[in-house]
Amino acid sequence: MGLADGLRDWYGANFTAVNAILSANTSHLAAPDRITQARAYRQVLSLFLALRAPTRYLSQNPEALADKTDRYLHLLHANGVIPSSLLGAALEARSTVRPRAAHEPPKSFTANKAASAIRVSLLKTLGVRNEYSLDRLDMTARTTFDAPTENSMNRFLIGLSDQTAVKAAGLDQYQLMDQGSPNSVIYSL
Repeated sequence: MGLADGLRDWYGANFTAVNAILSANTSHLAAPDRITQARAYRQVLSLFLALRAPTRYLSQNPEALADKTDRYLHLLHANGVIPSSLLGAALEARSTVRPRAAHEPPKSFTANKAASAIRVSLLKTLGVRNEYSLDRLDMTARTTFDAPTENSMNRFLIGLSDQTAVKAAGLDQYQLMDQGSPNSVIYSL
């Protein structure tokens, strides 16, 4: 949800590498490194410019973002913020925004049950209005949920849809499990 994520997701750039090249002294950089620095500068600037309308600029019309970035590069140069060498290299270093990957299908409710319960509790405890606002908080929450144990139990219960697993667990002796197919039973943890 920050610059590092934007660089990675939209340009395939590494935040640490971009940070290092942008903080490097330009006069000591070799020509290929200056080009890399100009590309990094352009990518960071474009992400800041896309903040007001990210869907429009990054998904729907990346060419409009490239044009806007060019205009701002000229303005930054005209106001003495960047030197001519960076202006020229950044104008030539037009980066293509990567197409967004196909969205993963949403996880099942049961897979997110614990996280959802924690989030609802945090909304109430912190007095935050919605999950969007909660996602923008820089915080760590500790809970009594034990994710490895919960995942292990979920795998076990899912495995009980197989008659062999039911017998191995000794559950076939109960009247509930001796009729019908075990994959018709729904478990919840």
